[in-house]
Amino acid sequence: MTSSTAKYVSLVIVVGVVLIAGIFVLSDGEYSAIPGSPPVVEHAVIEQEQQDRIWVDQTFEPVALREPLQESLIYPLILKLYDENLYVADHGDMKVKRFSLDGKLLNVIGEGIGEGPGEFGNITDFYVRDEEIWVVSMRTRSISKFSIDGAFRSRFTVSPAALRITGLGENLVLMMMGSSELFHEVDTTGQVLKTFGGLVTEQTGNFLALQGNILTTEQGGFIYVPHYAGYLYYFDRQGALAKVLQTVDRLPFPGIESKKTDTGFAFRAPDVDIITTAGNISDGILYVHVYFKGKTREEGFSILDRYDSKKGTYISSSRLPFPVIDAQVYKKKLYCLSDTTVTVFRLEESHRER
Repeated sequence: MTSSTAKYVSLVIVVGVVLIAGIFVLSDGEYSAIPGSPPVVEHAVIEQEQQDRIWVDQTFEPVALREPLQESLIYPLILKLYDENLYVADHGDMKVKRFSLDGKLLNVIGEGIGEGPGEFGNITDFYVRDEEIWVVSMRTRSISKFSIDGAFRSRFTVSPAALRITGLGENLVLMMMGSSELFHEVDTTGQVLKTFGGLVTEQTGNFLALQGNILTTEQGGFIYVPHYAGYLYYFDRQGALAKVLQTVDRLPFPGIESKKTDTGFAFRAPDVDIITTAGNISDGILYVHVYFKGKTREEGFSILDRYDSKKGTYISSSRLPFPVIDAQVYKKKLYCLSDTTVTVFRLEESHRER
């Protein structure tokens, strides 16, 4: 590994979401970032009219699954719903597991930890489209394609490393960490078609503060939801930034921790009390999971915020029955990812509180 390459000293899992928490060491000359300087947002923002959360009381009725998911999961970290199936990235054996909505394990995708075809260094995201699944392995800088029944198809590598993935028309969008443009549109062989997404000043130096999720919209574009800042970035099907809205929490981008070393600077991800993860889009609603850290893990709690997926306007919020890693809603059912399993609830709204 050269001195100009980011060294992955450790990966810290915060609330179960795959976050890069340091330490990245980069040589002098690689960055123009000022150590400890906060990123400065370079875009116009549409403020939400709603200032406080509108609370909706929910009844969470547990749903018995056909097979308990914890029998098939070890250390699940990413949950997604596609085409009437649950997909879970399990860091216990570094595989993606596909389940029916009632909990039956349908098949396993990937060969586990490794650097060969069908293997992953670590899984940081995946994307399902047209009976195919694309899996991001950040440590090996690879994007692997499988059929959804688990057959390996192809793989390409990227530089710098990709963290997230979604689709844009027939192409793919990769969220790149350590690039002056946050997003790279690539074809299915990895050929870069264009780059875009210069959102903050000193973006390369502040890339740890830009971690987040990206979700494909019904219109063919995507929404970028930062973990540490209270914004919703809407990109259209051409990759143009259409609008930026503030979330109900209105969190500014934080600075990152940095330290001078013999070879350059070491950067560490922000230490914050509120972490936002994009859940999913279902029936015109964008569901956003927000975790509030407590002094202990037991004191933390999770909230599910609802936004109009097209307009981005805030609708309402519900407190979840227990802290979760991620939460997604589909057909009035809530799928909660926790340390070892996925728990399913049937949702019923009892009354609205202001």
